[in-house]
Amino acid sequence: MKIEQVRPAAITASLAAFVGLILMFASPLFGTKLGAVWRSSQGEYADSSEFLTVTKTYINGFFITGSILLAVGAMAGAVTYFAVLYFGLEQTVEPADLAADDVQEPQ
Repeated sequence: MKIEQVRPAAITASLAAFVGLILMFASPLFGTKLGAVWRSSQGEYADSSEFLTVTKTYINGFFITGSILLAVGAMAGAVTYFAVLYFGLEQTVEPADLAADDVQEPQ
């Protein structure tokens, strides 16, 4: 495997896991904010039990989405790590890095 193949996979896995953690831990905040937006859109006659149900649904939705992203990020990171262990990591050499002295002339 080349480093150019590993870097995007590692970045994607890390980003997915990081966003998943944020969504999981901030789900009460996001769910409560969206519940309040829902409540304000209902006018004066919104039932409080319905408000609690909607808010819990929002919180659970953010928590589940964060859990899925965290799991996908962790699995992608593990697959990337073990692929590097199994296939090894090749360093690529740019043509500009080759010195003229290193090139051998055919005899």
